[in-house]
Amino acid sequence: MGEVLPPVPRVHREAVGTDMMHIFDASICPDPDTLHILRDQQVFIGGGYLGGAAQHVWTFSEWRRLQQAGLRPLPIWVAPFESMFHEMGAIAGNAALSAMGQVGMTSLVVLDLEAGYNVREDYVLGFEGAVIAGACELALYGTPEDLRRMDGVVNPIFTWVAAPGATWTFLTHDAGAWQYAFHQTYDLSVADNDIPSAGWSRTL
Repeated sequence: MGEVLPPVPRVHREAVGTDMMHIFDASICPDPDTLHILRDQQVFIGGGYLGGAAQHVWTFSEWRRLQQAGLRPLPIWVAPFESMFHEMGAIAGNAALSAMGQVGMTSLVVLDLEAGYNVREDYVLGFEGAVIAGACELALYGTPEDLRRMDGVVNPIFTWVAAPGATWTFLTHDAGAWQYAFHQTYDLSVADNDIPSAGWSRTL
């Protein structure tokens, strides 16, 4: 028998509603057995690190492992620790597009604001402009404070709240995904059932 996912807290169930699904994210791609267990538990999207200030960038073989398990990808680009301006955001956005192309992904990238320090609004605007010019959608991941600071600055396709154990008033109500549990090798989030992901452009 595979492991059972931890129950979704009431506050997250109320925020998402009955039509919900699970996604995972991990600093290192889980092994094939764990990926298949997650898929059996109705986890269909896997988030991995594409570049930027990530401590570990997923390798080609890690993305291939995710694809072979039948999961959809959610590539994550980590914003810098130091304060950067618009031009550096645009450079980072183009680098994210290039990295996606190298591992056969299209259509969506997540910008992680939580790990960065004092991420400037104009950096995020530069990043957004670059990825949209490359026919790619932008999603934002971060604490409620991170996401509120970007409210009205950029127009992400969805926001992803890093707020396990948050109260209802602490959550960003219109977010598409909420992180709710930490595991030894991955984190879990609950999301709207129709949340988009990146696509695979080829078999790895």
